[in-house]
Amino acid sequence: MKKYVFSLVLTAVVLFMFAACDSNTPSEARIEPTTATASYNQGPTDTDVANLSDAEIEAIYQKAVEAFGWFDVETMPLDTTYEAVCENGFVYWRVDFEGINTLADLEAYLGTLFSPEIISGLFADGISYREFDGVLYAIGASRGGNLTRGDEVHEIIRNIREDNSNIIYRVTVDVLNVDNLEEVVGFEIYDFVLSYVNGNWIFLNFNLVW
Repeated sequence: MKKYVFSLVLTAVVLFMFAACDSNTPSEARIEPTTATASYNQGPTDTDVANLSDAEIEAIYQKAVEAFGWFDVETMPLDTTYEAVCENGFVYWRVDFEGINTLADLEAYLGTLFSPEIISGLFADGISYREFDGVLYAIGASRGGNLTRGDEVHEIIRNIREDNSNIIYRVTVDVLNVDNLEEVVGFEIYDFVLSYVNGNWIFLNFNLVW
């Protein structure tokens, strides 16, 4: 088991939104998320299912935290050296992340980490990420975390199915006293189901714990 400490700012900050910009923008193409299997295949092969190490499982979880955070905490890295695009009062900047250049790329990458239902939920607002002239753009936005969440303990629970194709990734988080943010007054437990589906280990349920 491993502990993580988070000290995050509570207030939300939204950048580059509702700024004035030229109405002449590149052509925009909206791509709705689908339930198709992602083209990425970064998971283990069938023969590796039973031998997935704790380190590999933890790495999958950390990638999931990062990717989920692109929708819940802070937009993907942006390249503001390119001209911004204005759409319906929102200002979009070009995404700067190796290997993810379009909405289809983003959806495919998410498909290596999450179930289709989770992915659909991430794209539900239809605003944060858009594609202009075949290039992925996003609104620059970020928020803080919950200061009342303290240490985390991570636990991997195997063999919840006979074929070992489902694993529980359990995160237990200390809850801190809101008055001093130091005294532990309780804890919360999150059980995330990691399942081997179509060549990838994906989470069937997921959220950030802070």
